[in-house]
Amino acid sequence: MNVTQYAQAVANKCGARLTSVNDTGKLVAIEPVTIITLITTILPVILNWVKQCRELRGNRDVQPSVMQHHGNPKTASKQHKALCVRIKKCCRDGIQEEKRRAKVSGIPADIGRYQIDDASIERLADHSIAQMVSLPAAAAELLVASAGA
Repeated sequence: MNVTQYAQAVANKCGARLTSVNDTGKLVAIEPVTIITLITTILPVILNWVKQCRELRGNRDVQPSVMQHHGNPKTASKQHKALCVRIKKCCRDGIQEEKRRAKVSGIPADIGRYQIDDASIERLADHSIAQMVSLPAAAAELLVASAGA
């Protein structure tokens, strides 16, 4: 499984329930293409984070580690919160990078793909974790190995 396939699977689970707040403060739905773009953009950063954690903890296999962490409610909650924080940071960083790029190029910033509300970040984290837990061990290893490649 590659990053695009994983993003598609998570986007399919999320459906059209992810939302953002537009410039006027109105809640708007995020269309599936933007969801896939968002996931594809932030996923390599998150997978690199998983890879670093795995290396720090003795290079254990990804799948058993994820399943073990999410079998314990306290650890699962901690990991879920950490993933939400990481997704939010990736989105903030993406917005800042788009704004910098817009200043240099003169082309308007496309920050819409990084705008997501907290409830949607929670759902995205839930579905990302559920997708990782349900992957076969070999597919999880390939996905994490593909991070940054």
